[in-house]
Amino acid sequence: INAEYMGEDAGVLTEDVIFATNTSALSVEELAKSAKYPQNIVGMHFFNPVSMMPLIEIITGPQTSKIAKDTVYKLATDMGKFPVAVKDGPGFLVNRVLGIYMSEAGRMLDEGGDPKKIDKLVIDFGMPMGPYRLLDEVGIDVAAHVGPTLREGLGERFVGNPKLEKMVADEHRGKKDGKGFYTYEKEKEKGIDNEYLKKVGVSTNSSFNYDDVSPLHTPKAPNPLCLQGGGPLRTFHGKRSCTDLGRESC
Repeated sequence: INAEYMGEDAGVLTEDVIFATNTSALSVEELAKSAKYPQNIVGMHFFNPVSMMPLIEIITGPQTSKIAKDTVYKLATDMGKFPVAVKDGPGFLVNRVLGIYMSEAGRMLDEGGDPKKIDKLVIDFGMPMGPYRLLDEVGIDVAAHVGPTLREGLGERFVGNPKLEKMVADEHRGKKDGKGFYTYEKEKEKGIDNEYLKKVGVSTNSSFNYDDVSPLHTPKAPNPLCLQGGGPLRTFHGKRSCTDLGRESC
């Protein structure tokens, strides 16, 4: 649809007009192929909630001009944001790292981890919210859309989860629907939706090891960082390595 839009608006997007797309996953290079002036196509990816999150990814394709990049970069700083310039590629910067984090969150659901307890442990570690609350905030449908792009471009270490696909089909897409992993009333979180989660197959397992839950490196972790795709959500304490999870470099 975006590519068709670029072609249809060729008469409106003149040579001196910059087109900045807020895509979180679509290739800027591919979008530019449909544009009359591909040098003016650039990514400007905001993060939710936009009013609070200062980061903006400025994404350049192979044909994006320096003028287009610098103009959008300055616009971001003028808005009081913190822009980071990255090249076009699967997941750009943030989603490439976040994708591994979210994939591991999906694995923990399958292994019987309690979403509420995992979220609390991650918050206690120092993160602003846990992975399941973050999925609700971003939109489970958005995560489900980005996942295949990462998997196609970077390999099977970015895994999908049928439970999330079922939640999207049931319109339990997170905060915007008032229901996801948690329920919401007037955009305020009301608590974990255990009744619904059981219906989509989320069940806790008493043997799940919560000692392994950590969003970043701890001194016990022998392989703290997976260089191809970001850091693991869990430290494995010698039980599993990045290679065990299909990751090529640690």
